Amino acid sequence: MDADRSRMSFRSIRSTETSLAIAQLEWLQENLGTLLEQIQLEQVSPDELEHRLQAMRTQVERALAGGAK
Repeated sequence: MDADRSRMSFRSIRSTETSLAIAQLEWLQENLGTLLEQIQLEQVSPDELEHRLQAMRTQVERALAGGAK
């Protein structure tokens, strides 16, 4: 019974990690889409663009580092 419970817990963790990864990808896709629209409409300065892209990169790096644990 403990072995079954252990396997279910592992599957739950994997499922949670997968759900989190999908949510992070959706967040990134949405933010990049919004940023692209703002660039096309010239609503974002080059400095703001650089800042936002760096923030997104940091978010992705943190997510990848968390997934590697």
